[in-house]
Amino acid sequence: MNAPEKSVNQRGKQSRRGDLTERLIKILLLLAEGQRTQSELAGICGVNNVTIQRNLTELIRHYFIVDERRGREMVYKFGDNYEFRPPTLTPGELATLLLAQQTIGSGGLLHSRSRARVLNTHPALCDRLNASSDRLW
Repeated sequence: MNAPEKSVNQRGKQSRRGDLTERLIKILLLLAEGQRTQSELAGICGVNNVTIQRNLTELIRHYFIVDERRGREMVYKFGDNYEFRPPTLTPGELATLLLAQQTIGSGGLLHSRSRARVLNTHPALCDRLNASSDRLW
């Protein structure tokens, strides 16, 4: 009898949402180092230009990222006098966010096992995040 095939998350790979989250953070960190072309970002992130363009369009809605056409290429950078500062998280907060990311990718927050996993780590959340997460349940 054949063994059941393991899901993507059971094999240790991230979900598409996890890949997207990682890519968005990577783009922000790369732009914090200096300007990058759309093609450079796509190459570093291992996706095509259309995907990077969609990601940048979303990031531009939340961060002061400016674009400039140079010949056939679009160049992206943070606007003048803007300094990107990644959030400061405690180890407990980071672990909780990583667990939540895996949980969402493997069945969503409303799945009973997912909710149990999040509730088990609930005490690790800071007070502000606790108040927000309580509204979910």
